[in-house]
Amino acid sequence: MEKLIEIQDLRKSFAGREVLKGIDLTLKRGENVVLLGRSGIGKTVLIKCIVGLVIPDSGIIKVFGENIKGLNGEGFNELRKKVGFLFQGGAVYDSMTVRENLEFPVRRNLMIKKNQGEIEEMVKKALGNVGLLDAIDKMPSELSGGMRKRLGLARTLILNPEIILYDEPTTGLDPITSKEIIELILKIQEKYNTSSIIITHDMHCIRSTANQILLIKNGIIYAEGTLSDFMNSQDKEIKSYFS
Repeated sequence: MEKLIEIQDLRKSFAGREVLKGIDLTLKRGENVVLLGRSGIGKTVLIKCIVGLVIPDSGIIKVFGENIKGLNGEGFNELRKKVGFLFQGGAVYDSMTVRENLEFPVRRNLMIKKNQGEIEEMVKKALGNVGLLDAIDKMPSELSGGMRKRLGLARTLILNPEIILYDEPTTGLDPITSKEIIELILKIQEKYNTSSIIITHDMHCIRSTANQILLIKNGIIYAEGTLSDFMNSQDKEIKSYFS
């Protein structure tokens, strides 16, 4: 399968503390890779490096075969059209309506020339994909936690990315809403053939979505394999998650 993301020997330190100590990762087309590991070990830092929100100290990151080192602002904007990022808190704009939250990335992206009618259709399609069309004129403060996650996902989808990076997509949600978000992730993957990197501690999410699992410990890939590999492992660290 085509390699969409290739990361080699990625390293990143903050204030002298090395967080990533030589990470290798590959994401293939149509695949979901789950990043697992304790809080604060650099999982979010890793995916932020992919889209240029954090600049690594060293290492190679290739996206769609292109080394992102040296990309300028315009280059990263073009990259972020193809690589969507669902932040843990949804990262919605509280001062904008649901409609305006979705219009914003389209208007901001200078590579997309759309009139108001075309933008309206894009907004409605994205909201329809996540079951949020009835909330189009609501403010984020009127939405539940699950609806805010859906809004964040709709805003990610509106630019039709080929890759989606999910940062704890079910954190803070009740079990029923978590299940709905997981079903959305799978629906979007099937409908648009997206490939994903998913940070999660949610075992139901892992069991439902993961093609490959990477367990990060002490800044390196401690273990890598399929769900079956992890479920059957006798390693104490792995069993602490899957027992």
